[in-house]
Amino acid sequence: MRRLFAASTLTLLLAAGAAQAQVDGATVDAAVQRVTPQVVEWRRDFHQHPELGFAETRSAAVIADHLRALGLEVRTGVGKTGVVGVLRGARPGRVVALRADMDALPVQEATGLDFASTATGTYMGNTVPVAHACGHDMHMAMLMGAAQVLAGMKDQIAGTVVFVFQPAEEGAPPGEPKGGAALMIAEGALNDPKPEAIFGLHVVPGRPGSVFYRPEGFMAASDRVDIVLKGKQTHGAWPWRGVDVIAVAGQVIETVNTLTARTVDPTTTPTVFTIATLNAGVRYNIIPDSATLSGTLRTFDVAQRDALVAR
Repeated sequence: MRRLFAASTLTLLLAAGAAQAQVDGATVDAAVQRVTPQVVEWRRDFHQHPELGFAETRSAAVIADHLRALGLEVRTGVGKTGVVGVLRGARPGRVVALRADMDALPVQEATGLDFASTATGTYMGNTVPVAHACGHDMHMAMLMGAAQVLAGMKDQIAGTVVFVFQPAEEGAPPGEPKGGAALMIAEGALNDPKPEAIFGLHVVPGRPGSVFYRPEGFMAASDRVDIVLKGKQTHGAWPWRGVDVIAVAGQVIETVNTLTARTVDPTTTPTVFTIATLNAGVRYNIIPDSATLSGTLRTFDVAQRDALVAR
């Protein structure tokens, strides 16, 4: 985590214009090492207190208090629970941003860690366990640490750095028309000052201390897919008297799996289309009149995405 933290901080310094002030990597790394123990504490605190999308009130408060203590201009409630901090360097220059996501997932943690989550939240009307299973606790902690390092080098920065803490990255919660990114943008998160570039990263399991990068998109675009099937209810003993949506749902799932496995070249445009939920019926011997399926479509190519959506 420290190397990711140092790399992101150095990138911002260079992009914002601190290179003109000859801030070298060793200076940044020394500052990162000093704040790393605090970053670890923040991460474990966030991990122990996860919050679902648009419910990240505690996380937002911790972040906002820290940014204010550093002397940054802070806006809260941007996109419901989003936080934006602005650090203006000592001299004019370019505007860049660094972004982290904040929300956790409705899953049960089974790590056995001393700081494991025991939190619960409300999802689709149900009380569910909540855990930071996607690394957003680390993202928040690292960006708070980067803000602290950069604030300590304010006099050496030519330009402005915008820190964006985004809620609801995992998608718009049920009943919400927009996710966190779209809502923050709509509410002016990237206005005044307007960044010329935004840098972000995502932790992944693998070799500790490694930073991976490449031109263009590194992670896939994500679309939520909802499919509602309508049939005709009938008794399970008389299936011929109705329209069996359960059978049709099975055919839809098989077709979805075939779409990506047999019609997309994975060596050129990696694509995944997964149906993850199927809800239908309330009784074992009644074929229901409707079924709802939901899943996720992950793509790297805009044209391929549009073609799959059309099909």
